[in-house]
Amino acid sequence: MISAPAGERRRSPWFVPALITLAVVAPFAVFGEFSPPDNRATAVSFAIVSIALLALDPMLPVPATVVLVALGARFGLVTGALCGSIGLIAGTIVGLVIGRSMAQPIGDRFNVASLTLGLGWSDPAAVGLTRGVPVLAETTAIMAGMRRAPVAQTLLWATLAAVGLATLSSSFGVVGRNDHPVWALVGIITLPCFAALPSIVSIGRNRERT
Repeated sequence: MISAPAGERRRSPWFVPALITLAVVAPFAVFGEFSPPDNRATAVSFAIVSIALLALDPMLPVPATVVLVALGARFGLVTGALCGSIGLIAGTIVGLVIGRSMAQPIGDRFNVASLTLGLGWSDPAAVGLTRGVPVLAETTAIMAGMRRAPVAQTLLWATLAAVGLATLSSSFGVVGRNDHPVWALVGIITLPCFAALPSIVSIGRNRERT
């Protein structure tokens, strides 16, 4: 049995604590006294980096909710939601492209829902309804690309989900900036949980039928 290198064994236990620390510290870095003075150059850079991170979410472990809440805190509800929506839609497109680039598409007798925990939804609906669920959202987008899901319908569902998720996340960022940073942390923790509710309910219903 081949064991992992010593460096990897030392790093892996710290991965989850590091993500939790990032989720806790990021709002204070955005809202608090450690945040640098805002100007046009830093604002544009912040927006570009945030959109790029959301677009690369299917390939990198990006804490999307942290990015979305931070956008609302930095730019306000409208601009923050707009930048977040662009990033989320771009992330879905990247996932679809990755899936479509696979050499062998998934057969017609399969669909995205059956490959993502048996949700029982159509391919485009699965992409939209899982958009706010970490890992599942990226997996569903890639599977939809492999399935050759209808592009127009998939992007419609993805856009509706992206606008809703980005707007709600930005609102937590605005409240956290204006009132108290703890509201940003509340949004970072609770939004993925609420986003997962449709998937949990659908899985439960499918199990009852079987």
